[in-house]
Amino acid sequence: MRTRSRGTARRYAVLLAAGLLAAGCQSGTRPVFHDAAATPAAAPTLSDPPVPSSPQSVATPRPAGSRTPSRAPTRPRYTPAPLTLTLTEPLPPIQGSQITALYQDGCGDPTRGLVYVEVGDPASISTVWYEYHVATPVSFDGANHGPSVLGDDFRVWRGMIGPFDADPRNAGGGPITVTAHGVYKDGTARSVTATWTLESCHH
Repeated sequence: MRTRSRGTARRYAVLLAAGLLAAGCQSGTRPVFHDAAATPAAAPTLSDPPVPSSPQSVATPRPAGSRTPSRAPTRPRYTPAPLTLTLTEPLPPIQGSQITALYQDGCGDPTRGLVYVEVGDPASISTVWYEYHVATPVSFDGANHGPSVLGDDFRVWRGMIGPFDADPRNAGGGPITVTAHGVYKDGTARSVTATWTLESCHH
């Protein structure tokens, strides 16, 4: 009796399982079997690579109390005013008439002349001197390093030139070149040149 009961129970259980499976297939739902061991692991999260930061300029520390050196202001270069040369008749202390030629000694008049040097900016002048050259076959050269000053403002300086001895080799005369030099208080210098004539001389 027990054996039959067990066999009958198994038969009912098989029929019940078959009935449940058939009912699931008719409704369109497929049985899902879960396997705990086959559960997929979570995918690793990918992060963006770190972006390198742009380099920043770092100020160089300065010693305490230091100052940035400043450029010294440039001074404008001084330009001396021009000098003026004049040759006149030798009639001191009054300035005579301007002349353009001298005569050789014994060949006419005047044989001497006064050289006047006028300074454009007398407040800046230190000294004035002049030199001369007579370009004849027998030449004459000289200089005056101590001309006299007229007045108190150092504007006009004056000195003598001549006479020049007559020589048969200089019968045709020649040019007289005078160069005046002005030396200024700041060390700069300026010069001016003028040319006159030593007249011919025929005995």
